[in-house]
Amino acid sequence: MNIRSLLLISGLWVLSIPLAQAQKGWKAGLIGVPQAVFLYNADDLSLDEDIYRIEPLWGMSTGLNLGYNFNDYLGFRVNALYAQQGGAFSALRDFENRTTFVTRLNYVKLPLLLGFNTGPENRKVMFTMYGGAQLNLLTGANEYSSYPMLEAPLPDNVSEFPRTTDLYEPLTYSLVGEMGLDIQLPPDNFVLNLRLRADFSPVDAENKGATYRVTDNGTTSRVNYWDGVRGGITRRADTYAMSGGLLIGLTYTFSSAVAP
Repeated sequence: MNIRSLLLISGLWVLSIPLAQAQKGWKAGLIGVPQAVFLYNADDLSLDEDIYRIEPLWGMSTGLNLGYNFNDYLGFRVNALYAQQGGAFSALRDFENRTTFVTRLNYVKLPLLLGFNTGPENRKVMFTMYGGAQLNLLTGANEYSSYPMLEAPLPDNVSEFPRTTDLYEPLTYSLVGEMGLDIQLPPDNFVLNLRLRADFSPVDAENKGATYRVTDNGTTSRVNYWDGVRGGITRRADTYAMSGGLLIGLTYTFSSAVAP
């Protein structure tokens, strides 16, 4: 028997360890989350529908899933996700037509989750529930509308206008929850993850310190971007980012030994 055949047989033996013996241990996998995303602001929602009506917006989170189960029931997970967040709203452009305005926020999300699953003995399907917190690192942002003709250049007396990315906080945190099913796949060390996932950030996503310069008659002053940005409201309320969707993942459990 040559080395290649020996390695192949060894690999097949590892992959054949039953799931009931493999729940405890280190885990690695890939996940994707098609999700609905929102930016919630109480001031915006108080406006007349002619000025502001929230619209659906979809995003995607993808990345790595790493973790460890202390036993067949309890464990932790650490994810590294690239996530599309943001929100959308529409306003009347004329008597009949609405224009949709979209804000796209791209984050690297780093959640730490603790949770449990039902026991794997003689079961192909297990119930799982996880919860925890995550850091959100802003990597980029852009804004656009469904009617580009509304986009106009800045007046000549405006300078140092912030980039879209500078209008939002570079670092926030969220509360995260997952609930769903883990389904055993052949070979038995692989599990299909199907879970509902939601996260909510209880801190302001907007950088309320963003300003720009306005010069009138030789006098220069700084103006806060968010004051009066919508509906003439000053001291704008906090804006909360949230998302919810279906987590689809594939996880492999590393097992160092076969239980008796």
